[in-house]
Amino acid sequence: MAARDHFTRTPENKASELEKNTTYAKTAQNANKGYNNTDKFADDRPRSEVHHIVCEISVTLRFEDYKDNGLDDATVQYIEDCLWITKWDINNVDNLVGMPRNRRFRADWASTTDETKWTPLQWPSHQVDHLTTDGYTDEVQAWLYKNVWSTVRDKRKKHETSAEAILKALKQGETHFHGQLTTRGTRPPGKKDGWKNRHEESYAKKWYKPFSMGKKPRHREPGAKRKYATGLFNLR
Repeated sequence: MAARDHFTRTPENKASELEKNTTYAKTAQNANKGYNNTDKFADDRPRSEVHHIVCEISVTLRFEDYKDNGLDDATVQYIEDCLWITKWDINNVDNLVGMPRNRRFRADWASTTDETKWTPLQWPSHQVDHLTTDGYTDEVQAWLYKNVWSTVRDKRKKHETSAEAILKALKQGETHFHGQLTTRGTRPPGKKDGWKNRHEESYAKKWYKPFSMGKKPRHREPGAKRKYATGLFNLR
């Protein structure tokens, strides 16, 4: 199904949900997606958070992309109408994954030499290079414009764009960035090796890479050597 210029939005023909809801964290936890540690620190903050793989901020920033790329009002309306009838929910289970917070490493890993307790090893921190300039959010935003929004724009005159095609592209985004996160969380030198050697000069520019969500990790501080690694992940 494709939107036409005479298309009228109604509650009945709305199929998409582009904003996070109040139950998405439970959805990921119940499905055991990623790292979901529901234990809390002494200050009652959790050890993990649930991440939207195709994240809400990047989806919302499509309006900036429309403006920055000079899309006229009619084209913007057409893209939004197509999204309206696309059966994609940003809170669907395939678009969610649990990830550790910085304090999982800064407090938990720093408090023990027992490497069997150093988990998770496959996921980066949800707080490292997520919202930084050229970080994960910017990367997803650029991907969405290239692979979804501009595609709808280019095919508007021929009415070739369909809700099914947009759904397929968004699902491809879920798969692509899920893979990127697991790859980045396990890249060299590896979390355990990087963690143990983070104060060594030879590791200064690489220890933090598997902890980062970013394609190009920003240079980070190794934190204190004492029991609680204060300063860990601060930008240098």
